[in-house]
Amino acid sequence: MDCFDTTTWKNRNYDRLQKLKQEAVSLSLHTPTIMDIGPGGIVDFLLRQLPQGRKSDWSPRQKMQRGVVRLVEGVLRRTNIFTLETSEPEEIARLFGDINPTCIYIVDINSKVIEAVKRIIEGKGLPYHFEYALIDVSSHQIPYRADIVIAYNVIQRTKDWKASLNNIANSVRPGGLLSIRTGRNEKTRFLDENLHSFGRIDEGLYQKILG
Repeated sequence: MDCFDTTTWKNRNYDRLQKLKQEAVSLSLHTPTIMDIGPGGIVDFLLRQLPQGRKSDWSPRQKMQRGVVRLVEGVLRRTNIFTLETSEPEEIARLFGDINPTCIYIVDINSKVIEAVKRIIEGKGLPYHFEYALIDVSSHQIPYRADIVIAYNVIQRTKDWKASLNNIANSVRPGGLLSIRTGRNEKTRFLDENLHSFGRIDEGLYQKILG
């Protein structure tokens, strides 16, 4: 399995993306470039088997259902036979559409995730310019810079947390925003302690210091 493979579902990070957009609007980041690092994927026919939204809002039955799907999905993905699906890039495009992003960069280590995004763009005719980078962020710098960078559940799945965080942080333009999630409190402290060129706005939300 690739370093930052993660099982995703629709609107998993909706609240974080809403907060990020509100901050972007307040900072007048209009017509921004946006980067989505490690948007996550799932074996295509299993995406419909998962509930949507925050896991904390799910019923016990829905949480159990997610656990079963995650277990099955992990096994099926290792076969490298099945097509993957992803929902986060489309959600970002639609949510941020009214501030007119000039480009949306997709960065992932898994070519099947990149292919899934391309299928969505072609199938739904999303009216945005997309660029792609197939790289391991723990060992390579990202070849793009963006005003808004999103990286959920990525660094803790890589081989080198510090190198991954450094490469992600370097992809944010001065004055830009970084929305990042690690999933656990001790890893959140790791972010605060290592994002030296950023000011913390909220949990998992930072602005790169100008200059």
